[in-house]
Amino acid sequence: MFKSKYVRNILTLVSSALFAQILALLLTPILTRLYSPEEFGVFTAFISYSGTLAVFIFLSLELAIVKCKSSRELSSVLGLMLVISLVLLSVLCITIYLESAFYTFIGFDKLFDIKELVLLGVLFSATNLVLNQFITRKEKFSVYATSQVSFVALRFVFSYLFFYLGYTQYGLVFGFTLATILIIIYLSYSTDIYKESLSLRKVHLFAAFRKHKQLVIFNTPSNIINMLIINFPLFLILKNYGLEAAGLFGLAYRMVMLPVTLVNKAVGQVIYRRFSAMSISDKGMLSFIIKNILFLALSFPGFVLVYIFGEEIFSFIFGVEWGVAGVYATLMSPFIFLSFVISPLSYYFVAYDKSDLLMIISTLFLGVLILASVLMDFVDESDFIKTYTLINVAYYITVLVVIMLGVKRAQLNAKNKEYY
Repeated sequence: MFKSKYVRNILTLVSSALFAQILALLLTPILTRLYSPEEFGVFTAFISYSGTLAVFIFLSLELAIVKCKSSRELSSVLGLMLVISLVLLSVLCITIYLESAFYTFIGFDKLFDIKELVLLGVLFSATNLVLNQFITRKEKFSVYATSQVSFVALRFVFSYLFFYLGYTQYGLVFGFTLATILIIIYLSYSTDIYKESLSLRKVHLFAAFRKHKQLVIFNTPSNIINMLIINFPLFLILKNYGLEAAGLFGLAYRMVMLPVTLVNKAVGQVIYRRFSAMSISDKGMLSFIIKNILFLALSFPGFVLVYIFGEEIFSFIFGVEWGVAGVYATLMSPFIFLSFVISPLSYYFVAYDKSDLLMIISTLFLGVLILASVLMDFVDESDFIKTYTLINVAYYITVLVVIMLGVKRAQLNAKNKEYY
């Protein structure tokens, strides 16, 4: 089994992701004792806004890098990406420097003092998207694995160093940015991206767009929705309750989501392979799904501990001033548990070409969240997090019901075909 190149690649990616996440968990309590919740709020807002805005830069055309069949096609795609990114980055720079009212509306005005750094963050995040596609194209997964772990270590070292140099307000941002630059240099050298040529001939650019326009039309909206689902709560908390609340929420969310991330990368891949090997109408499908639910539900006592002792746990691990983050973790624990159990099963939508259905469900619930945020008058951030949790509980239950109904319908159709 382990001689398979595909399996080796999966194991390399999963193991490196696990190690990087665990390393980040071990190092974070040191940084929380150096930096305040407000300073973490600046950092959390920085990575959220730069990551979200980076999704627009290439309009998902970076996904075409892996699909290119020839060096000529690749050079045309790279040329098209360059043209699009220059246009969109110019628009972004102008609107941010003019401090457009739109950015105030989404809470970005809290970062106007470091808007140049945010623009750099957008550029670096977009560059990483491209480099990751080249790693996949050239199958240099060990390079990616090394970069993940190295990034976590470098970010910690630089953040620690900037604190002792007196750059406390933006030390986390500086540390993240410097680590990102070094990783980009490493990945660029390892993938030989600087050796790639690009074509700016109009005929080649139009040909590349015609061939890959589906990525622009379908993947870009999908990516934007996914980013908004993840980051919208932070944007709202930052806008309405300030940097300190955003820092507390950001830490709480990252820590309670850590087991979900680890399980998705590990167990999710196993479930995905099993789904891919089974027919949706397989008689053992429902049994397989239920067994996985029961297995993952064994984690329930751990989430009960977070629900009961969240404030005490966070105060002990991260420092007394982070106790409020534990309160937020307590409020989110019900939907995090459901995410832990149900998220790995969402590979069902990928395995059976139903990704559009999952996107419809996600879009509907994002709309519900935005509508609730506009219409409801929240007393404080805790009140909003309660609503956010209820909406997510409804979302994950809906996802599970859709999966079960989809399997039952497929089995019924298969049975009817056998009968006739």
